[in-house]
Amino acid sequence: MLAGKSDPAFNRERLQLVFNETAADLRTLGIDCAALVDVRRVLPASTVSMLYDCLYDFAAAAFAASNPILMLFVSDKVEGGEGSGDGVAAGQHRRVVEMRAALEAEESAQTEGYTRSLEELRRVLERRDVRFSLDIASDGATLAVQVSEDEGVA
Repeated sequence: MLAGKSDPAFNRERLQLVFNETAADLRTLGIDCAALVDVRRVLPASTVSMLYDCLYDFAAAAFAASNPILMLFVSDKVEGGEGSGDGVAAGQHRRVVEMRAALEAEESAQTEGYTRSLEELRRVLERRDVRFSLDIASDGATLAVQVSEDEGVA
């Protein structure tokens, strides 16, 4: 869908539509899912595509979980370099889009496939040029992915 559009950029409304449709698709497949988008600028399709890929990789674990609930939040921000500790030089700014996803599931019914899916996601994310954190627990997982437009990732 992302590659087939003539407009290569995504404003908040279009991005919300993409993630709402994804959430609806996941609900039809038995995963309770909701998405919230809070971006203030237009995003390039490459950034949205990276987030979309990360979401689908994360959702794969939900298919292996028992009674999964997946919540998604996408936002943008500007990181500054004034002693912020984020690796940005003083006086420089980096535009970042962040996707946070939380998966909740029944702890007592997790399968080996659930854990294997999340560990595979970690390996996939390590190969991508994104900053991420992935916390895995027996009753769910949380993922935070940051894509920087200024580093050529987006």
